[in-house]
Amino acid sequence: MRWYVDRARVMPPGEWVHRARQMSLVVAERARPHDTPGIGGAAPGWPRPAGAAVLITDAQAEAVRAIPGAVDAARARGDAVAEGRVRYFGYPEASVGADPDWHHDPIAGRDWPLVHWSQVNHRELGLDPKWIWEIGRHQDVTALARAWRLTGDDRYADAAVRHIDGFIAQNPPGQGIHWRSGLELGIRLISWAFIVELLRGSASLTPEFSGRLLTSAGAHLAHLGRYPSRYSSANNHQIGEEAGRAVGGLCFPEIPGAEAHAEEGVAALGEALVAQVLADGVDAEQAVGYHGFVLELGLAVVACLRGLDRPVPTEVSAPLAGIAGFMGVLASDGLTLPRIGDEDEGLGVDLGPAMDEPDRLRFRLRAARALLDVELPRQEPGLDEPTIWLCGVGRARHAASALARTPGSAAFPHGGYAVLRAREGSGEIRAVMDAGPMGLAPMSAHGHADLLSVCMSVDGREVLIDPGTFTYFGEQRWRDYGRSTVAHSTVTIDGNDQAEPAGRFMWRTQPDASLDEFTLDEGRVLAGGHHEAYAPVRHDRRAELVGRTLTVTDDLTGPEGEHDVELRWHLAPGAVEGSAAAGWSWDDGAAAGVRIEIEGLTDQRIVSGCLSAPLGFSSVGLERREASPTLVARGRVALPARLVTRIEAHGG
Repeated sequence: MRWYVDRARVMPPGEWVHRARQMSLVVAERARPHDTPGIGGAAPGWPRPAGAAVLITDAQAEAVRAIPGAVDAARARGDAVAEGRVRYFGYPEASVGADPDWHHDPIAGRDWPLVHWSQVNHRELGLDPKWIWEIGRHQDVTALARAWRLTGDDRYADAAVRHIDGFIAQNPPGQGIHWRSGLELGIRLISWAFIVELLRGSASLTPEFSGRLLTSAGAHLAHLGRYPSRYSSANNHQIGEEAGRAVGGLCFPEIPGAEAHAEEGVAALGEALVAQVLADGVDAEQAVGYHGFVLELGLAVVACLRGLDRPVPTEVSAPLAGIAGFMGVLASDGLTLPRIGDEDEGLGVDLGPAMDEPDRLRFRLRAARALLDVELPRQEPGLDEPTIWLCGVGRARHAASALARTPGSAAFPHGGYAVLRAREGSGEIRAVMDAGPMGLAPMSAHGHADLLSVCMSVDGREVLIDPGTFTYFGEQRWRDYGRSTVAHSTVTIDGNDQAEPAGRFMWRTQPDASLDEFTLDEGRVLAGGHHEAYAPVRHDRRAELVGRTLTVTDDLTGPEGEHDVELRWHLAPGAVEGSAAAGWSWDDGAAAGVRIEIEGLTDQRIVSGCLSAPLGFSSVGLERREASPTLVARGRVALPARLVTRIEAHGG
């Protein structure tokens, strides 16, 4: 009940009207389901009738076949999906069979009910909807279509069509978990568009199948038009919905009203991007992982517009270019990113083999440069499979020939990030200070209580880390821990977090930090910021990078009196030894190491893998965790107080 009260509290008057209208639609739909106009068969030119976007060509397939190992990788993944072997997040591999039951969760061993989507309570069934939604995105089915296009083996095309046909039969319009979230419908439409293009020429794409797919796609478009995410729900879900609506309208012109859906989707996508991407390229959700997700969703729409030789609105292209620029600067030279804010490994479009984090970022930067015709602060020459599929051969090769470029230090005043960077020879130190808003108002759903936290990489290896997200719908204490101040490299006072959560995706209090200074001198970079989440105590932090040494100074000011202060430094998995008097040394046994000294708090210890009150863990993805060391310094201090931490990097 308190969650509903908190949710209502953040809703402006206009949202009450919006939700009342949607509820009236829901009530009417339950009483009398909407009739979905049936499409009896293929239009002339199926699967690419006149007016459909050109996404995949024979030249693209030939270029991908020329990439060493691409065909074998596509065949291996295609075999796995055809056999029903799938794996999502940190869960074990599951077998869903050659003809999946699209409502069964094999991890939990339970079924989602086939009821009207509004009656599916995805929060209280004891199931994780992320798993069932992931398989429903049909990005694995895209892998089947790619395998057919590259090998010509009809087993893959038959399996792809069988999967989609089974899904459509088991998920009539408006019924079940797969209609519960508009974001999932949007991503599924994007997948279907690429699947149909990849299977062009296959005997499996019969006129009868086209009628079934187009009828369901039309129901998807109609649902997205009726139930858009707006107001406090207008986050990356809105972007995914409108991207799917645009792609579906542009790629399936046979659907009645497709052109209107396309125009409205592109326009609404531009409005959402302008509203959610700040002027410096930082996504207002303040979650690094969602930057790449939003970028891919937007680029899928740009690819469709390019495939029709239509102009790309500035409202779409400029924010996407901003995101790509920010991600390139934030990344280390090893193309690793700090896991700031929530991260669920979401892909807007999946057009290649499984990629590690550096390869995924290379693709995103190359695709952004190719489709948006922009020069980016970080450029990665080279050719990869997903860039060819998404951008076309000519644009992909243009991106491949770009001059390599690496960024320096930079400040992002709207998003509140400062990136401090120093290079010596082939080595690089990159530190990031987070001194901005908690997240996208009014809910800050994917933001963490991480004001003034600092992350650091050494020679492309993340060393001082943001421990990550851990879970969305799993055990509550891990969701709470991943978002807490305790889980970040910053200061807590009197045992308090900087903010109070209200459920899994909302905050009852939402303090912001301020980036107050950023200076670049010869051989020195300095950033400073403050917050007052612990009012009347104020926390100021300055981070200074000189060579391979990062010095962080924390000043605590306020009324006279003593306070319990704790300072935490979260480290990547590795070995730590030392003491408060001698300093602490961390290394990963291979490539990187640091030495840490803390002044101002003499009670110092290393915590790793503490389960009673979670501390000393890291999470590289949802439903994953492993022990990692956290250096905790604490004491009772009188204000004003100053803490100084020196972190010196060295080779492993």
